[in-house]
Amino acid sequence: MSTPFSEAITQYERFVGSFTGQYANLEAVLRMTLKQHSGLDDELYDILIGFPRTGEIVTKLRKLFPRIVKDPSVRADAVRAFTHLDNVTKLRDRIVHYGGHPVEGDKLLIRTKPTERVEETGEAYILHTRQELWDAH
Repeated sequence: MSTPFSEAITQYERFVGSFTGQYANLEAVLRMTLKQHSGLDDELYDILIGFPRTGEIVTKLRKLFPRIVKDPSVRADAVRAFTHLDNVTKLRDRIVHYGGHPVEGDKLLIRTKPTERVEETGEAYILHTRQELWDAH
């Protein structure tokens, strides 16, 4: 028998599957972008860069971007995009490594590192609305 809570869990699990799938696609695009703009051939790229994590890719693209784009407005857009990427990556890491579940109303509890205390809750979790998670998606 389906209950409102079991349905909320099912919806959350579907979100997690979709979100992590899209995040994997994002990682692939970021890796291809870094490789394409690095100016290195495949062999040298593999030796020097390898298969970096998303945070490392974003750090490298942040450094590379000003060298390849001179337009200040495009640079400003890139800063916003990189900041958003940092936030999405943090959310993804929390969901994948620490988990979460629905709570009252449209809120979802997402756990953080056990040693991390979130300012809003004072605990090792943060509450997000469903819309906040879909916006990150």
